[in-house]
Amino acid sequence: MTPISNALAIGAFMIASSVAIASGTHSGNTHEAHAINGGAFTYEVFEYTVEHADLDTCPGEHAANEDVFCRLTLASDAAHVFVFSYDGDQALQAVLSFDLSADVLTF
Repeated sequence: MTPISNALAIGAFMIASSVAIASGTHSGNTHEAHAINGGAFTYEVFEYTVEHADLDTCPGEHAANEDVFCRLTLASDAAHVFVFSYDGDQALQAVLSFDLSADVLTF
């Protein structure tokens, strides 16, 4: 898979996971519901459903943008950076993927 298809697959998985969590009940277990506002994947849902590391700064073109914050996940031999807006519901703005075999991670 290419980094873009990896990012799309991870994004689709997380959205599907957050929809399942928002439904409330799974295999007889009750979970707190998290609404997905207007279909946006918000940081509130991400925070509770995706294991991640907080980043002090965002990489690449988002480094100078003070209106966003970033979180890092590892999956499929890649590092994925999720970029969220500080505004409003803190909606997902972008997903950046970096191949772990390359030395491209500079934050």
